[in-house]
Amino acid sequence: MTWQNQKQSRCRGLLSLGDECTVFAESEVISMIGEGRSREDIAAGVVNSVAEKVAQLARRKQLPGTVLLTGGLREWP
Repeated sequence: MTWQNQKQSRCRGLLSLGDECTVFAESEVISMIGEGRSREDIAAGVVNSVAEKVAQLARRKQLPGTVLLTGGLREWP
């Protein structure tokens, strides 16, 4: 099992970050940490939020074809 799959398997629920502003999104993440949410749940919420925002922009701009996001999170020591 890869590191990513291990982390995904620990995710208990997808958290939502409502703000498009990174300053407010950071505040939301800090609040989630204070609430005791797991790192995996927060990370999944951040990745999902970015993907949703990109999808909204792609639909609004009516981009042809498929939009592909690459990259991801990295485990730090």
